[in-house]
Amino acid sequence: METSATLAPNLVLLALIGLFGAAAYYVHRELARRVPPGRALRNTRIILGATAVAFGWITARVVGLTSPGLNFFLVFLASAAVVHVPAACILWLKAEKARQERDD
Repeated sequence: METSATLAPNLVLLALIGLFGAAAYYVHRELARRVPPGRALRNTRIILGATAVAFGWITARVVGLTSPGLNFFLVFLASAAVVHVPAACILWLKAEKARQERDD
């Protein structure tokens, strides 16, 4: 049975996975709309995915050593998903700029 000392941080991780997972979904949806299909889209997704997996793995290993109460898999998912946030911000800003230019 997990205690509240270990359950609460894992629940926070679940919430972060939901938030950052939405950013990852947005990025991959927008990439499909903005990048022509083919090699450029595939390479972009491979680089983003490899970065996410590497960052998630390293973070989960380090956090696993320092905070044994946290679930390794949840730390990995949250860390892998957070990599998509900067790309989501950039794509959103580009979409807003295009929307403003279209409205002008």
